[in-house]
Amino acid sequence: DFTIVMEGADNKKALASLAELEVYRNKIKDDPKLGERLVQIDAKIAFLKNLEAQANEKLSQIKENVKNNKLDVANNLGKEVLTIYTKTSVPEKILFYVNISSSEIDSKLLINGEPVARNLPILQTYKPGETLKISIQKDGYYEYLDEVSDGKKANINALLKRKVLWVYDLQNPINANPVYKDGILYLSARNGRTVALALDFRNDTSKEVWAYK
Repeated sequence: DFTIVMEGADNKKALASLAELEVYRNKIKDDPKLGERLVQIDAKIAFLKNLEAQANEKLSQIKENVKNNKLDVANNLGKEVLTIYTKTSVPEKILFYVNISSSEIDSKLLINGEPVARNLPILQTYKPGETLKISIQKDGYYEYLDEVSDGKKANINALLKRKVLWVYDLQNPINANPVYKDGILYLSARNGRTVALALDFRNDTSKEVWAYK
C-alpha cells in the first residue's frame, strides 16, 4: 500500500525537479552573466538533495521495520516521508527576529557591519545560503558576535560582558572607596599604602603617578 501511495506523491515531482535543475545548472554554469542565477539554482538543488537524503534515511528505516514485522512503525515512517516531500517549495528568503532586552539603551546593533535602528522587534530577511553576522557593541563591554543562517535560526540571546580595561595590584585589600578627581584615581589599602593612578580613557590604560605609605 505504501508503494502505491508513493507513486502519486510529491516525491516524484521533487526528484524530477532535482534532475531538471541539475541539467539546467550544467548549461549555465560557465556563463558569467548568470552568476546570480547559478547561486539560486545551487540553493534549490541543495534544498532538494537535503529532502531526498532525509527521505532515503526514513525509507531505509521502513525496510528494516517491515523486515522485523513492525508494520505500525513502518507506516508512521511512511507518513513522515510524505511529509518531507511536501516541503519541496524552495523559499526565496527567510525571516528572523532580533530582540534586544536591556535597561541600557546605548548599545549598538550591527548586521553585516551596518548599524540597524533599534525599533523592536527588528525584522530582517536573508536568502537561503546567506550568512548574516550579528554584532552588539557597547563602550566598556566586549563585543557580542553571532551568525544567522538557514542552518541556524535560533533566537539570539546576547549577554554583554564587561571589559577588564586594566589591572593594578595594590598588594593589600582596599580599606576605603576609591576616589576619582581630575583624571586621577586614588586608592588606599589597609596597610596604609596610598596610590594615585592616572587614567587614560582613550587607550583604556592606567599609570602610577605616586605611591605613599
